[in-house]
Amino acid sequence: MKRFLTTKFFIAVIFFCIGFLTNHLLTKLNRMPVQVVKSEERFPVNPDDFDHEKMMDTISRMQEDSMDMRGASTLGIISQREDNKNVYYDIPLRGDDGTNHKLNVEIKDGMIKISEDIKDNSNGILETSSERMFTIAPGLDADKAEVINQKDKIVIRIPKK
Repeated sequence: MKRFLTTKFFIAVIFFCIGFLTNHLLTKLNRMPVQVVKSEERFPVNPDDFDHEKMMDTISRMQEDSMDMRGASTLGIISQREDNKNVYYDIPLRGDDGTNHKLNVEIKDGMIKISEDIKDNSNGILETSSERMFTIAPGLDADKAEVINQKDKIVIRIPKK
């Protein structure tokens, strides 16, 4: 019986010590000064110092690499350029010989819709389709838009009003 009481007492002392030490450590941690980081210090680089062209090239490469997976769109990044009379949207085509790939460009109701269907039976059966839509900027005459097929890209030419 004495042994049993001694064992319970010993276990109680151990739990008391563990509780006391835990409480002591947590109290010390709560009293430690908290270091506050100002938002300017988290990002010490001025955004105006970035080389935007290099950053966009890197993003483009990353997007193209991620799209090389099977089932992904073959369209690259759609870029926009303009001159005095027209605005152009360049749609790059990557690795397309046209045999297994159908691309449709539709301009309607102030929107440009680009859809594609890909069928590849070279290594099993792969069928995928994708679609992109974006609005035509105000001040452009969408009724006179023209789609121009070139070797490595499709160009959408929209005259300014």
